[in-house]
Amino acid sequence: MDISNIESLIGYEFSDKQILITAFTHSSYSNEQKVQSNEMLEFLGDSILSLVVSEFLYQNAKADWNEKNLSEKRASIVNKTALARAVDELKIIDFLLCGVGETRSNPVKSKSTKCDLFEAVTGAVFLDGGIDEARDFIFRSIGANMVHVLKNKTDNYVGMLLEHTLKQKKDIFKYSEITENNDNFFLVEVVLDEKVLSKAKARSKSEAERLAAKTACSKLALI
Repeated sequence: MDISNIESLIGYEFSDKQILITAFTHSSYSNEQKVQSNEMLEFLGDSILSLVVSEFLYQNAKADWNEKNLSEKRASIVNKTALARAVDELKIIDFLLCGVGETRSNPVKSKSTKCDLFEAVTGAVFLDGGIDEARDFIFRSIGANMVHVLKNKTDNYVGMLLEHTLKQKKDIFKYSEITENNDNFFLVEVVLDEKVLSKAKARSKSEAERLAAKTACSKLALI
């Protein structure tokens, strides 16, 4: 593992290099090599990320905002898509240590894995350098999106829905492709507790996902 390159990319130099290595150790590699995975750092980083983003929103909130407004904006900032994009921009996903089987099936490219890595790195920076260093890393990585979400109307229904359903470990979106009148569409279903809550179709997967999430948010009284 090229530790110095990773440190350069994330903008932080670790005193304890082992914490950094652990942050980049996928559970599949951990199981094969009998070493600690990054799952506990992911757990810690998730809480640190939520704290830092919540603090930012609280400090910059408009006077007429309420808890619902803040929760919606936080969901838009820390959702899986946003954090996966941050990992892509940092160019750190290829350093993740994966097991042989995991590498062959290539899940390392999934949004979920990238999101987990971002949270693990956040937790690692916090453990090694404290809350100020962790806050700096978060601002460097997703600060522009934080400001964007702060200033703009929240319509990230996918983010809101994911924030509301964090306790459900399985993916809540089910995808399929359908053909109607010789046209191809993506069909997306929102599944909660093994029941279909909403569904939508569109020519693009992202639009179908957004429409299905919007309907689900409405049914759950989130909007």
